[in-house]
Amino acid sequence: FFSIKMPITVERRDAKDVYNLPLFDAYIVIDVRNPEHFASGHIYTALSFTVPPATATEEEQETALVQLAMDLVDNGPEKYGTVVLYGYADGSSEAQLDWVVQRLRQLQESGGAFPRFRSNVRPTAGDLSDADWLRSALNRLCEKLHTHCTQIWLVDQGFEGFAKRFPHMIFQSDTAQVAIPPVYCCEDFLYLGSRAFKPTPAVLTAMGITHIIAADEAAFTPQSFIDAPTTTELGFCYLRCNVPDRNDTDMGACWDATTQFIQDTAQAGGRVLLQLHGRSRSASVAIAFYMDAMGLGCREATARLLQVCKKVDVEMTFQDQLRNRRRPALVM
Repeated sequence: FFSIKMPITVERRDAKDVYNLPLFDAYIVIDVRNPEHFASGHIYTALSFTVPPATATEEEQETALVQLAMDLVDNGPEKYGTVVLYGYADGSSEAQLDWVVQRLRQLQESGGAFPRFRSNVRPTAGDLSDADWLRSALNRLCEKLHTHCTQIWLVDQGFEGFAKRFPHMIFQSDTAQVAIPPVYCCEDFLYLGSRAFKPTPAVLTAMGITHIIAADEAAFTPQSFIDAPTTTELGFCYLRCNVPDRNDTDMGACWDATTQFIQDTAQAGGRVLLQLHGRSRSASVAIAFYMDAMGLGCREATARLLQVCKKVDVEMTFQDQLRNRRRPALVM
């Protein structure tokens, strides 16, 4: 019995889509640029792969494929559903990207076993040269791709386009690195946090965050849910919304304040982090912003948010209140 597997789809995707996979969740990312350029800076989770030249023999191409299999199986991440490829923004790496796409498709369509293998193929690095072991690496990669991989994403505008929008996701050996933050990018000026994210000044600065919407449960007072925006000594401007983390909380006044806060920040060229309790409570702020500032209905605004982060629990976003919400008059 042989399983029937649909062919891998190949799409060019915006840098924000790639970021929101999410990249912090260990997906395969392959960089086909020059190794020296990779060493000077690359997407945090990427592996470098040198595609053989067009003049390479069949054996040399197979050797390169073996090396890629070893790197992915031994050092690569666990998630194979989507494979991300990127090169240069000027299109000079299109042939290299196409080579990798075609080989990954070949491996995925093989049914979980590499169809042929030359016993004299050797990896280009390291001392692991046993033919059976190499065949095993290829077969394991075939199985993972056949079982899990459904799509290949090519990063639109290449490395340069991604690095410009998400500099905090670029690894550079000569600079201090920060942990990859478990956050999602709703818009270039709006990021969605979660309880798992413990922001530090270094991480916030690396992300370009200037403004934060947060809840301080310890300081909660029923008489005053929302404080005026306050700028700290470190330069971050906070809007503290001390709304209780309960399903029956009246969110109307909070959303009025947060929508205006986000709009003002965006117009000033800043960037807001939503850190209101957990991810789904924070998501309600983003949905309200889409409704108030963009004129979307509750269903459309929620769908827009779910395109960014599918892990949001919609039932925790106060949908009844959002559906009955009256759009406030924003101060432009």
